[in-house]
Amino acid sequence: MIEFRTLGTLDLRDTAEGRTLQSVLSQPKVTAVLAYLALARPRGFHHRDTLLGIFWPETTQERARHSLNQALHVLRRTFGNGVVESRGDDEVGLDFDQLRCDAAEFEAKLEASQRAPALELYGGELLTGLYVPGCPAFERWVDAERARLKDQAVQAALALAEEQEKAGDGVEAVHWVRRAARWVPYDEAVLRRLLGLLRGLGDRAGAIREYEAFERRLAEDLELEPSADLGGLVASIKAENDVPEAVVASQPDVADADPVPAAAPASGTGDRETMESPSPGESAVRRSRVPWVAAAAVSAVGAILIVGLRSDPGESSTATEVAELEPHRVLIMPFRNETGDPELESIGRVAGDWITQGLLRTGLLQVVSGTGTLGYAESWEGADQPGADVALGLAREVGAAHAITGSYVLREGALLFQTQIHRSPGGEVALGLEGVEGDPAEPMAAIEQLRQRVTGSLATLLDPQLESWTHLASQPPSFEVYRLYAEGMDHFMEYEGKEALSRFYEAVALDSTFTAPLIWILYGELNGWGEPGGADSVIHAIERRRDELAPFDRAMLDHQLSRLGGDAKAQYETMKKVVELAPNSEWQAWLAVMALAVNRPREALELLTRMDPERGWIKDWNRYWLWLAAARHPLGEHEAELEDSRRGRQSGWARGHPETADIWFLRLEAWALSALGRFKELEVNLDRQRGTWVTHRRTSRLLLNLEEAILELQAHGYEEMVDAVVPRALVFFDGLTPEQQDEPNNRQSLARVLFAAERWEEARTLYEEILPELSEYQTARVHARLGIVAARLGDPEASMRHYDWLRDWEAKLQAMVPSYTCCGPGGRQWQVGMLGMGAFWRAAIKAHLGDRESAVALLHESFARHGNFAHWLHRRSFLKPLSGYEPFEEFMRPKG
Repeated sequence: MIEFRTLGTLDLRDTAEGRTLQSVLSQPKVTAVLAYLALARPRGFHHRDTLLGIFWPETTQERARHSLNQALHVLRRTFGNGVVESRGDDEVGLDFDQLRCDAAEFEAKLEASQRAPALELYGGELLTGLYVPGCPAFERWVDAERARLKDQAVQAALALAEEQEKAGDGVEAVHWVRRAARWVPYDEAVLRRLLGLLRGLGDRAGAIREYEAFERRLAEDLELEPSADLGGLVASIKAENDVPEAVVASQPDVADADPVPAAAPASGTGDRETMESPSPGESAVRRSRVPWVAAAAVSAVGAILIVGLRSDPGESSTATEVAELEPHRVLIMPFRNETGDPELESIGRVAGDWITQGLLRTGLLQVVSGTGTLGYAESWEGADQPGADVALGLAREVGAAHAITGSYVLREGALLFQTQIHRSPGGEVALGLEGVEGDPAEPMAAIEQLRQRVTGSLATLLDPQLESWTHLASQPPSFEVYRLYAEGMDHFMEYEGKEALSRFYEAVALDSTFTAPLIWILYGELNGWGEPGGADSVIHAIERRRDELAPFDRAMLDHQLSRLGGDAKAQYETMKKVVELAPNSEWQAWLAVMALAVNRPREALELLTRMDPERGWIKDWNRYWLWLAAARHPLGEHEAELEDSRRGRQSGWARGHPETADIWFLRLEAWALSALGRFKELEVNLDRQRGTWVTHRRTSRLLLNLEEAILELQAHGYEEMVDAVVPRALVFFDGLTPEQQDEPNNRQSLARVLFAAERWEEARTLYEEILPELSEYQTARVHARLGIVAARLGDPEASMRHYDWLRDWEAKLQAMVPSYTCCGPGGRQWQVGMLGMGAFWRAAIKAHLGDRESAVALLHESFARHGNFAHWLHRRSFLKPLSGYEPFEEFMRPKG
């Protein structure tokens, strides 16, 4: 069976063999032909002449027919016999018994009045990220279908909401209206329904938050204001109980959120030195504060990891107690060790973690791991194990209506587990569970029995559907297997990649039914911690067992698979799903990074500013400040950017790394100073950078920072200041030792400075000297710059020679891209990223040759297929000739 996903994430796979059909997805026009055959109405066969007019409108009849035949040949060769059918010589269609398309199934289920199952298929807008240049008829068809399907989804969600409201289930009605509101974020009618439902539930604070978020979206995205009628409705809601503004402001927006630091997302076309993964010394979690099993509970099972939202450090518990509680959100604490034996300490954390995994797998509850909350880590500062009072406080902090606590003692050589389910508003015990006994040497059987009893008890309190999950046929791993898995997570959190993978692989080898390590093996392989091609067998193993994964783990799998294609939009959309399942978690930071990658800086800024950089793992990671600067910069918030860089100097991370912090924040400060044209302060900054970088012997980095300053000055109209920066680079280079001057990296960095300053002849001479000494990636980058230099010096033929070199290089990379090989030199992730950069570089050459239309088409190809919208693009050094060209300005304009 061929499965074609077109709603939200674009995906095509052979489910029988468990492989993605990348040979089709890598060709946008072939993918578009398939989409049209699958979805165009009336469903069935389509005349070839119709396809020719849609996909090859400007081509001769003969060439168009040849191109269509080639596209159909690719589909037949990929799918095998029978999926693509012909009727006579003039019609072509698909065998829908062999090809399943989510959009077609979505409509079929709606026609059968199966609204809820239909909406499970609606993962987002139709064919997002698919761009086919030169096919306006196809674009119009996609736009119309996209709008039609979205409208159907919205109406179905609203109909379900109405049904639930009539049945007296206001909470479920709110759920469906919120889903509709996500798809039409500027629709006042939908928002009005949501506000009415929240008002009816007595959640006036929630209604006001929804309105304020809507108001911000209108202002930032559309420069509009809500209608007076809507404003009047909200004023009446506020007046009903005089809701304190401080309470409203303190509530997190559960529609957005983000987890623990896995390795940094591949940056695609981003600056590799800017977005590089952290070194082992820049650990995201301190072992002294989160023991090994706690690390597993924090990250591996997908429990909701609560971010430190900005609040007054002196805030009293009263404010927490009035926080909105989510009825289906449960906080689970590690079990308290009351045996007196510290060797048995880890059992309590395993117990909490295993119950968390079991409840997550049901998909019926929002599950918060107590060890993932910031308050939990703080409660361990010199104190005994957190008790029920701490659990109830954490539950109120994260909006969980129930908290599960427990303890274990030794009785006649056996472990005895006791468990309580508390109602967090009042703190009373809702249920006390019967005790469970187990073997201290192998406690997992007892812990599985605990999971079953907790699930069954919650069924009586929260959702009868949980009862069907009580005796889930899921054999827990042995304690030894779980110990290996959790040790692997501890290494993973410290960025000790090879050690992490070693533990994960060992755990899987001992128990192949335990799926949790597989997700993190895949993450590690994609980050290059294993051997080239190591993710291949892992992907097959996980996809065969996809139905066994918890919803969070399935979302993480989809995110990891999206990284294989190098598609920034798909990575963004799949991470949104992760965050949806883990609201207010530290995966929110990753979603912000991916929002930047798809040119949504406002969204990234909102996500980042809602986080407290002094709490959680973020306080141990300097890249929070880079992400914040990268979000503010394209929005023109340079004063705030400057303030952030100076605030970062006072952060906990900066205090712990004073020398490194000086390097880091001087660079970020220079971005803002250059953009503001505050040249005297910039000169002082650059002088300090020179002394700092010389001390750390990172000479090429200083030259690149000077290049950045030049580009920023140019981008913001301060051309006259550039001439004062270039001599600093030349004097600095002249002061290096002969050995340092001979280093290719230093000479290439100097050439970049000369190129940025538009000293074309000098840049060309230096680039041509060093070209034979460079790596493949560096060689391609230099060909791009030499192509631009030739164009600027009036030699279009030489410029096109470099353009052709880049095109041939891309063709070679495209031929090398295998189905799954994904890491190591020449692996898939590197290749698809370079394909995006190759198209970008060719766009730059076309821009300088004056072919603006081709340049913009190549930009779309780069960023829609394999690219990544990077924060440095606004400098436009490569793309300066496109300034003022409306299609380019629209491309550059922030989308969210």
